[in-house]
Amino acid sequence: MKKDNKKLNLKLLKQFPELEKKFHEEADWQDGLDTGSIVIFEDVFKPYIYQCFDNHNEDKLKMIFQFIEDLIRSDDPYEQNVVGVALIEDFALCADKLQIKKYLLPKSLKSYNESKNWKPKKDTTKIR
Repeated sequence: MKKDNKKLNLKLLKQFPELEKKFHEEADWQDGLDTGSIVIFEDVFKPYIYQCFDNHNEDKLKMIFQFIEDLIRSDDPYEQNVVGVALIEDFALCADKLQIKKYLLPKSLKSYNESKNWKPKKDTTKIR
């Protein structure tokens, strides 16, 4: 799986230019546009999503979840992975509180349900 952080980070900034300042605060001391997209999606995009929930910004939330759906539907496995790891897995932990399921579109809802129902094959709590 080819990791094209720059491409994905630019996609995020193009779709949500209001994140540019926060992006640079997080990325400029790291690798700039090449900073890992999982880091950017977790530390820049995810707080923005939760802020939109706090502000009841319905239009922006619809835009956000369409963007997430587009990434999950993309042919790029890295984009799918970033969204899954950085966003969907976290959504599965707090979805009831924020009514996230209401915004999830078909493919992202499927990914969410898989994350929500995931159980380890082996009990890892006893491993040291």
